[in-house]
Amino acid sequence: AERVARKPRPSLLPGFAWFASIAVIAMAGGWWLVYVAQIFVGDAMARVVQAKSVVLSRDPHLAAVGFVWPPLPSIAEVPFVLVLQRFTAPLFAGQIVSALFAGALAAAMWGQLKRSGVPARWAIVLTLTVMLNPLVFYSSINGMTEVIFLFFAVAAAGALSSWDPRESKGLLVAGLL
Repeated sequence: AERVARKPRPSLLPGFAWFASIAVIAMAGGWWLVYVAQIFVGDAMARVVQAKSVVLSRDPHLAAVGFVWPPLPSIAEVPFVLVLQRFTAPLFAGQIVSALFAGALAAAMWGQLKRSGVPARWAIVLTLTVMLNPLVFYSSINGMTEVIFLFFAVAAAGALSSWDPRESKGLLVAGLL
């Protein structure tokens, strides 16, 4: 039996740095949007209300998420609603979820570009170009779900592009995303 040399695993530190830096910037932008500029997106607030009704209503139950929008954003906001409710109205829960998915989007883009062999300086430029696009940036701070969709699209495309026909892992991950 021949031993196949394994490729060394790339460091997770750059991806985590992208995640943390973009998430912190987006959370700061979301905080400014809600508490300074007092700009509230109606759909984002509706998702926060759905998340709040799941755990803090007179009759808390998971079905309170409803069937108007996909359930993932509202369910992802539930822990933040519980934490924020102790201190203030949980208006900021949607912005936290959007900021976290923006960080995940940046990390997924960076990882995919590096796996594709793009030089580091171009991977930085391309990731920043996407993340600083006004529509992506605004979606990262306003509590809406567009950045969640972008994350799953990039992650699925990355898994699909890394698919090796001799094994099904990349295809399975792409299908699940």
